[in-house]
Amino acid sequence: MIQLSNGYKFDIACASGALAYGLGWWWERYGLIPLGVIDPSQYTIITKTLTFEPRKGNLRWYWPWGCVRLLPGGNTVNAVGLTNPGFAWWKNRGYRDNVVKTGRNTIVSIMPATLVEAIVMGQYLKRQKIKGIEINVSCVNSDHPTGIDEIVKIVETVSKHSQHPVGIKLGATDPYTVITEKLQETIEWVDLINTMPWKSVYPNQQSPLEHLGGGGVSGPDIRLEARKALGDIVRLGIRTPVLSGGGIDCYEEMKLRFDMGAGAVAVGTLILRRPDLATKMITQWRAEHQYNILEHEEKLGWLAFHFRGNRDEEYRRNIALEYAEVVRKLARSGKWELIPTFEDQLPHEYMPS
Repeated sequence: MIQLSNGYKFDIACASGALAYGLGWWWERYGLIPLGVIDPSQYTIITKTLTFEPRKGNLRWYWPWGCVRLLPGGNTVNAVGLTNPGFAWWKNRGYRDNVVKTGRNTIVSIMPATLVEAIVMGQYLKRQKIKGIEINVSCVNSDHPTGIDEIVKIVETVSKHSQHPVGIKLGATDPYTVITEKLQETIEWVDLINTMPWKSVYPNQQSPLEHLGGGGVSGPDIRLEARKALGDIVRLGIRTPVLSGGGIDCYEEMKLRFDMGAGAVAVGTLILRRPDLATKMITQWRAEHQYNILEHEEKLGWLAFHFRGNRDEEYRRNIALEYAEVVRKLARSGKWELIPTFEDQLPHEYMPS
């Protein structure tokens, strides 16, 4: 569970663009959502990325398959190229239709190209009732800021002028550990990863979208890189929570990411290809992880009591490990509000960080 500075908590996100800007693509908005195949309330929705100026890109609403192709094994390649109507549209209409009228929990994804754009976008989003802002610097199909210092300044500028919780979206080919470390005091999550360049995944095969630059691959074939990115952040002890995406197409994979240390997970390709399975997967997860808060709080007290009653160091270490696991479960539930009472705590040096 990721808890933001505004108090909002989330454990499952809809990856950027999987539900367009929140209402869904036409086949979702007028078909799958009314039929109950997709339930937007299950997700924190990350919008399709908005640039300051409109971008034509390669996506046409009447023929999305012109720049998106389904691949074997549940994978997808896209060369959308950041098609979007621009930030003015979001100000004048998009926010009203996608957030105000629906009440959906929304994080707005933006890609400012300059510090001036970052200031303007941040200042205007400050007025909107959204859950947070995600700065996308990882699109494999479009030009975007790539220098580490440039990225850091843009993110810091958006954070300063918006006063919303801010996260950053990075790719497997970005120096994600360096950027995340530099922004630890600014960002509240890092989104890793969404797509990978075709040549990075299938170096000996020609892309069906070669005429559009090859495109970016999402789905099970990038999950090893997604796991590596998550593991790198956790292993280095970087405090920023990870929103882990890339290849989450089943309950077991989602559980694995949480077990590896993800604060939340992002589902994207599965919503496009098998939205019914995405819904079932999330329903199962929520049903199995509605922890009994009182039971677990009592367990903390029991563990603390037995810790104090035994001087064997190995026994105490085992108690501390079990204590940390119970705390992790309580935190993941998203419903735990209270700090353990003094008598239910372990000595400071044994308490989980």
